Amino acid sequence: QEQSPVGVRTRKQAAAKKGLQQLLQQQQRQINLHTPALNAKADQQATTPSLAECCQWLPVTYRQYLAGLVVLELYCTLAHKHIAGEWLPFVPLLLTSVYCALGISWTWAWMARWFVQRC
Repeated sequence: QEQSPVGVRTRKQAAAKKGLQQLLQQQQRQINLHTPALNAKADQQATTPSLAECCQWLPVTYRQYLAGLVVLELYCTLAHKHIAGEWLPFVPLLLTSVYCALGISWTWAWMARWFVQRC
């Protein structure tokens, strides 16, 4: 007996769906097997590193640049209102733009020097 193409297609789709569901269930079982071990490992390493430990891989000049950016942001958000009031309202944006431009220029110069030395 001949079957319609629609019936064949729906059976193939159902078989594919069942195969995907079985694969997902198998992967979920594998994840569940590893989860307790991962949780125990995470509990052992639960100590939060300090800011100095997080930034150890950065050179000192970059850490200083980032610290300066924090100081600049504090000035722009808190101190400028008290120091200048309504006078020169564009100065925080100007300072931020110049500071970031210097950082980007320094990075480009460093990358150019690094590239020339290695090529």
